[in-house]
Amino acid sequence: MPELRRVRSIGEAIHHRRLLIAATVMAFLLAGALIVRVTPPTYQADAELNVDTSNLDPALDASPGLIPRYYAQLATSPRILKRAAVSLGIPVDRRLLDQVQAEAIQSTPVVVIHAQASSGPRAASIANAVAKAVVDQNREDQTAHPSDATAYLANQLAQLDGSGGAPADPVHRRGVYDALQQQRVAQARSADRVALSQAAVVPSRPRWPDPVRYLLVALLAGMAVALLGALFLEQLDDRLFTTEALALAAGTRLAVGVDRPRPGAPPGPPVFTLAKRRIVAPSLCSRTVLVVAASASDRAAGVAGALGRAAWDEGDSVLVVNSEGEESFGDEADGPARLLSRTPEQLLSLTEASFGQTLTLVAVPSPREAPMAATLARRTDGAILVATARRTRASEVRRTAAALRAAGVVPLAAFLLAPGAST
Repeated sequence: MPELRRVRSIGEAIHHRRLLIAATVMAFLLAGALIVRVTPPTYQADAELNVDTSNLDPALDASPGLIPRYYAQLATSPRILKRAAVSLGIPVDRRLLDQVQAEAIQSTPVVVIHAQASSGPRAASIANAVAKAVVDQNREDQTAHPSDATAYLANQLAQLDGSGGAPADPVHRRGVYDALQQQRVAQARSADRVALSQAAVVPSRPRWPDPVRYLLVALLAGMAVALLGALFLEQLDDRLFTTEALALAAGTRLAVGVDRPRPGAPPGPPVFTLAKRRIVAPSLCSRTVLVVAASASDRAAGVAGALGRAAWDEGDSVLVVNSEGEESFGDEADGPARLLSRTPEQLLSLTEASFGQTLTLVAVPSPREAPMAATLARRTDGAILVATARRTRASEVRRTAAALRAAGVVPLAAFLLAPGAST
């Protein structure tokens, strides 16, 4: 049956991976700043054209915005860009086509011409040259190609004035003349229908890259990647960070956390005294408890000694046996009796000699490292597991707890030591 894993929250992922998150966000910000620095600046200048939409043909007047959109398309046409390039003395190429854009502002007679370049003066000169080219081209088109109505009326008036017969009817001639003048006025208005309303000015700063926008995007992207990465790594990481995770892995109801003492901080509550009272019932006349390292990197002697000291301070007769090695046992002038065992046979003899003690605590290595726990399985009343936060893995605790249960030892509690915690 597959093991059930506790789904860790985003808050836990942020707390456990805060340094990684900070480093990732900082890396994205540095990358954004580098992009801002190496990206060539692009300046944008805008010129505005005003389109006279009065006195339009009824068919055109029925389509609002049609004339401004026509001039917006005309501004980016090849003939306008060629005319502007000639006036500026620059070649007409694809880059110029990409540098110029035009748009008709909705519900207004305004056409805005955008020009982009590597410098502010160049962008302003391109925008103004394109705007002037639109105005000049429109005037030339209207004057070079008179309308059919104007040509017809001019021909009619010439025939009336040049007829060799009877003089023309003055009323008829006056009507033709007035109609011709109206057509010429309309043609003049068409020639001046578009005019430059606001010339482009030299921009003071580049449009791209925008440092604020780039850094904001880098910050948001860095936070998203960091959070997703932290949550993903948190699900893959099997190390223990909390006593809840330790209790879940060991299958015990009691899990005690031992923090590293902070310099200058007031003394905390007697953790080992409270834990000893929960583990050893006062009604029992004697009890033997294994203190087992959860993994090869953990040490149980410190916790065994601290529990023994807590019981001894309350007046119990205590024997603490260490089978992990003399260097991890500690030394005190007073306190509970402490013995060192180097072999399973010596360990058995020491526990047999502890008859009559209120509490016997035996510190043993992990069952996967040494057979001490299995040797005493039938002679103990339970076990306490010792793990180290951010180092011991939940899978190691589960294997150790399973090995103890298979040997007939019930895990009573578990201790999670902070790295560097003093016991």
